[in-house]
Amino acid sequence: MKKRYFLEILGYIAFALLVFIFVCTANFPYAALEERIETTVAQRSDQRIDINGLDYNFPLGVYIQRLNIKPDSKYLDEPTEISNCNINMDLFHLITGSAKTNFSLQLLNGSMQGILDLDSLFQPSKYDLNLDWKQLALKDNPLNYNRNRVKSLQGFCSGEIKLRGDLNKPLQSTGEGNMKIREVGLQLAVPPLPQQDFKDFQGNCDWQLKNRKFYIGNCNLQGKGIQGNTDGNLRLRTPLARSNMDLTGEIRFTESDPKIYSLAQKYMGTNKLNFQLKGSLNNPAYSLN
Repeated sequence: MKKRYFLEILGYIAFALLVFIFVCTANFPYAALEERIETTVAQRSDQRIDINGLDYNFPLGVYIQRLNIKPDSKYLDEPTEISNCNINMDLFHLITGSAKTNFSLQLLNGSMQGILDLDSLFQPSKYDLNLDWKQLALKDNPLNYNRNRVKSLQGFCSGEIKLRGDLNKPLQSTGEGNMKIREVGLQLAVPPLPQQDFKDFQGNCDWQLKNRKFYIGNCNLQGKGIQGNTDGNLRLRTPLARSNMDLTGEIRFTESDPKIYSLAQKYMGTNKLNFQLKGSLNNPAYSLN
């Protein structure tokens, strides 16, 4: 009898809690919260965003129908959009005063999901991020890069990221991850070679971030007419387009694409090319031998 009475009390409490949540969420000023988030992001990261369709997501989360990230002078060359974003908080971490969130979203016709762990709920500084992404469309890439040389870009990429650091000093973060590409094609213009289309590329690359350096290793690429590999590092700067490169690698031209193979023989007299990339991302310098 006592057990049944106890369960009835728990049932009433649960029902009251559900009613409370329903009433609060139905009358919550979501428009004001959207403006608050937009203002906070702009102040903390100097990045303008526009949120549409913010709503409650049971039990301790929010749903964002669409989030537009505006281009600025630091990172993005074109605007981009995030849609169907679900963010849910971990109750145990919330009780302890920190914040651990699980999230999923759609970006560049692909999907992302991950976990973000913050050291504080209201004024976070330290973070720990684990992120997996799939099927991101390279043709929608909004990052700032030299579009005079890379005329067009298409294909898909997937991978994972593990990052730890200070939210106020993002370039001093540490971490590691990998990236894979498939069905990649690009139209490249690098004098003295004529403009050339490259198709059906696949590849993978491991990376590590430490002491403001982005280290690249085990980076291999294979496609129609070309095989290659590279390693090295990027010294990160703000804006990212000014980051300095120090990359070396090798390219082999194969007879699977007779046009590319004949061009290599005509201009270089060999099917093997060693290269070195220096300079910044937006103004690279290269040497070939």
